[in-house]
Amino acid sequence: MPVSFGALRGLAKEIQVSSHDARPLVVGGARELAAVLRRELGKDAKPGGVRQSDDPRGGAVLVYVLTHDPSEDDEQALERARRARVPIVAVAIGKVS
Repeated sequence: MPVSFGALRGLAKEIQVSSHDARPLVVGGARELAAVLRRELGKDAKPGGVRQSDDPRGGAVLVYVLTHDPSEDDEQALERARRARVPIVAVAIGKVS
């Protein structure tokens, strides 16, 4: 299901506003696009509210950007989030199966 960038940003802002703790939103995956997404999501965030990393530990949510079928590195990052019990929002850009 395609989701606009605005909808994703709204979701991230809702997560940050409704959170009762100070854990950051973690953005990982495709480096260049993850950096753009982190910058956009961080515009209205408190300092440290959005972190770019494939390590989800300590995060409220991992937003993971995919531009291709998941590689072994992608699968390992998502597995780390699962083990750390950090919710995952996967953003697929382009053709991902």
